[in-house]
Amino acid sequence: MPRAVVATAPEFETIFVPLGLDNEEEEESSSSSTTQPTAAEQLANNACSRCNKSYVRIQHLRRHIKFECGMPPRFACYYCPQRCKLKDNLLKHVRKLHAVEAKGRFKIYIDGVAKDQP
Repeated sequence: MPRAVVATAPEFETIFVPLGLDNEEEEESSSSSTTQPTAAEQLANNACSRCNKSYVRIQHLRRHIKFECGMPPRFACYYCPQRCKLKDNLLKHVRKLHAVEAKGRFKIYIDGVAKDQP
């Protein structure tokens, strides 16, 4: 929508006034526009049917259903008994707690098979 500049002098605040709308028309048009759902509404829409855990993003719910919900942990740490359901979580664990032992090469078990990670 085109706007007109009312004042631009340094001692004045710059004010933009929409052209072609009264204040009443502007209020009506802004209230009738569609709004994005709130985070609480998105959480309610993206809840797991098995465990009721909810997510804001649908892709996180899909990942949860595919790899986490009701699944045993697939990834085991080579250096301690820690097990994780997601590979990224185990890599964070190894980098944080076993950086000296790993010396830049991280070894994890995926479904019982040892794998080296860069």
